[in-house]
Amino acid sequence: MSFKKLFVLLSSLFIIVVGSILYLPVPAFAETELSLSFTNPDLEFPSAAGNDSSLPTLTDFISSLDYGDADQIVGVYAPGTFALPIVQQPAGNPGFVSSSAEVATQFGLAEDYGSLGFLAHNTLSGAHFFDLRSGQTILVIYGDGSISSFLVAENLSYQALTPNSPYSRFRDLDQQNDELSSTDLFNRVYAEEGQVVFQTCIAANGNVNWGRYFVIAVPLSQLSVEGLFF
Repeated sequence: MSFKKLFVLLSSLFIIVVGSILYLPVPAFAETELSLSFTNPDLEFPSAAGNDSSLPTLTDFISSLDYGDADQIVGVYAPGTFALPIVQQPAGNPGFVSSSAEVATQFGLAEDYGSLGFLAHNTLSGAHFFDLRSGQTILVIYGDGSISSFLVAENLSYQALTPNSPYSRFRDLDQQNDELSSTDLFNRVYAEEGQVVFQTCIAANGNVNWGRYFVIAVPLSQLSVEGLFF
């Protein structure tokens, strides 16, 4: 096979993988939707879960996790918001997102680009992502018990112009004239080395896959106070 043909084949496979992740279909049994108000020019993302008084303490959460590989992430903790064990994607299945409640799935492809990605359906653990606020602490827990600290810096909201297609283009809900391909959106969100990304879907107009929602957290050493806003 010529180099040109190989390059075209690999590029096509990359677009398919990226599109499938940005599609993130919810489980067929899910019925609950997060609501959005489109009559107000300032889109409203109401709290889907709220602060849970039954949330375990950090110590209790760490004690409940399964440990092993020092390089493997086993949990993410946002004080007052969520305590989520992490499941890994099966080898060769970058589109996998767990259908279990109160867990998040680590997005393996993000790590190849230097970031940490965590996926969840908006009808399950992804509902918690809407409760994250600028300046909030995120703790990433590894298999050897070590912890990395991050602070939430920004959120990004996009409408999928063809919600049920992995090849959909996306419109920035904050900048309506900004339209991106699935590959461009992936690079904008995941190609920033060192940051943490939480991804879920936005439900609207009866479609739980109407849009995509990202919360981005940065290492404490990289945080710019001026950038703390939603």
